[in-house]
Amino acid sequence: MKVKSTLFALALIFFASCADNERQNDIEVEDDVITTEQPEEGDDKNATLEEGKQKSNIELIAVKDVTEMTGASLKTKSPQSGAKLPSGNLTVNYNVDGFTLGTQTTARLDYNVAESEKGQHIHAILNNEPYMAHYEPQFSKELAPGQYLLLSFLSRSYHLSLKNQEAAELIQFTVGEVDRQPYDLTQPFLFYSRPKGSYDIGKNPDILLDFYLMNFDLRETGYTIDAKIAGYPFTIDTWQPYIIRGLKEGLHAITLTLMDENGDIVDSPFNPVTRNIEVTKSTSEF
Repeated sequence: MKVKSTLFALALIFFASCADNERQNDIEVEDDVITTEQPEEGDDKNATLEEGKQKSNIELIAVKDVTEMTGASLKTKSPQSGAKLPSGNLTVNYNVDGFTLGTQTTARLDYNVAESEKGQHIHAILNNEPYMAHYEPQFSKELAPGQYLLLSFLSRSYHLSLKNQEAAELIQFTVGEVDRQPYDLTQPFLFYSRPKGSYDIGKNPDILLDFYLMNFDLRETGYTIDAKIAGYPFTIDTWQPYIIRGLKEGLHAITLTLMDENGDIVDSPFNPVTRNIEVTKSTSEF
């Protein structure tokens, strides 16, 4: 009887151990499922972007039929391009015509994107850093000595740029004593605009991807933009807005790189450019 009891106890220990291993294997399988949502080294995930092209759980959708806002224009009154300014406070003044700052854009998108309650505005981008939104035709900013590129363009209330030539201007200037050659303002430039900051996909599930090009056309030159979204690469060959879907809660990196027709990185200031955004989800559902 003692032998049978001992054998029975050993059998219980054995089966308990097997059950623990199965539970552990279940955990490991769940972890593998999570990790496969991120690209693995060596995977060939590059593809030309088509509408609705999906990379794992991330989708990038080309926005078509955007209503143009012809007649809108922006000009930088001061400073003048090429100006040499003293260190300290910089004041920028604009002339804006055919476009009302501070009102909601009447032409809507067929997507649920975040929108500024303050209305239409100017995106001002210094040295391809995150844009500053301005709802009046002037702003002031304290700048350290250095060389600066300033891209300014008109933006709809939902942060979509106006892409007609008259709605944007690129200038350069220096602050303080700077011993550097000026930028060639005729070369190709890629500027990052959206997304920026934090997004609640419970309220606005569609995240706008928007950028600005100066001095070239993607299709005419054969240039492309290598967009890496949360680790997944997409190739963009048309200048238009895009919608990102499928990003989960957490922090995500987005990188845009301008590539030439041979697949090499274009030698242009501030290329490539990366932004980190945060995605949250409220209890509201759409």
